[in-house]
Amino acid sequence: GGEGLKVASARVDAVDVDGKAKGRQIARSLVEQLGGEPKLTLLVYDPLGGVDVNQVLQGARQEVSSPIVGGAASQPAGPVAGTYQYFGDQAFSGGAVALGLAGDFSVELGLSHGTSPTGIVMTLTRAEGNKLLELDGRPALDVWSESVGRGEDDKLSQEYIGALAMGVERKRLINGHDETVYLIRAAFGFDRETKAVVVQAAIPEGSKIMFHHRTIEVVKDGAVAMGKSLRDRLAGRHPWAVLGFECGGRTIPFLGPAETLDENLKLQAVVGTEAPWLGLIAWGEIAPFGAGEEP
Repeated sequence: GGEGLKVASARVDAVDVDGKAKGRQIARSLVEQLGGEPKLTLLVYDPLGGVDVNQVLQGARQEVSSPIVGGAASQPAGPVAGTYQYFGDQAFSGGAVALGLAGDFSVELGLSHGTSPTGIVMTLTRAEGNKLLELDGRPALDVWSESVGRGEDDKLSQEYIGALAMGVERKRLINGHDETVYLIRAAFGFDRETKAVVVQAAIPEGSKIMFHHRTIEVVKDGAVAMGKSLRDRLAGRHPWAVLGFECGGRTIPFLGPAETLDENLKLQAVVGTEAPWLGLIAWGEIAPFGAGEEP
């Protein structure tokens, strides 16, 4: 805190149940504590209970118009077991925590994807919320298992999550021109009875999905380009703090310790080495995208 900063925090449980109401509840709590809207809202949630994070964000948007950034809680690299959220001295699962910052400061945001399109396109032919049931008329779980070279009975692992992702095509106005970008979705659960792949945000039926993969060059170059964009927008100002949320599938499981460290050192050198850096390795990131939409 301090004279130039007001801080509020809030918690909700069972975020996978009526996500829109939970999103509104947690955002309203921040507004009530701050006596007005925050300038920046941070959100961390459990991705493993079947949550549709778009519902949570839609609810939060009914209470706050500030940028929302953050990500899904994660765990050490390896087979997916479970995640925890923290609020004061409380540790729990299945919920979400939010932080609201208000005061005499401004916010600059950067976003970088670390995947490249493979050119393999499929149509989402059947879905229920954030459960993908069929791709090109085939069970989605069969398609995913074949694509990563694992059977449907194999335990979900970050290695497989990081190897292949699904990109949902969107048009975005960049420098006055419409450009094609992709919202990246990864598998975070399976329904073996319906052969569904569970993702963190619903994808409309009929959407074109292009499989994506990661390359070291794209990952690291994208991070540096994001840093340069932030530096240019700072226009000589020194950041008070830097908050970062990086995909857990691209760090230790993909880049490895040495390349991950090199990426972060290069990013810090561009943005500013004197400011404190804070953040987490996430299983899915939230950032403003287009007209109030967050991936």
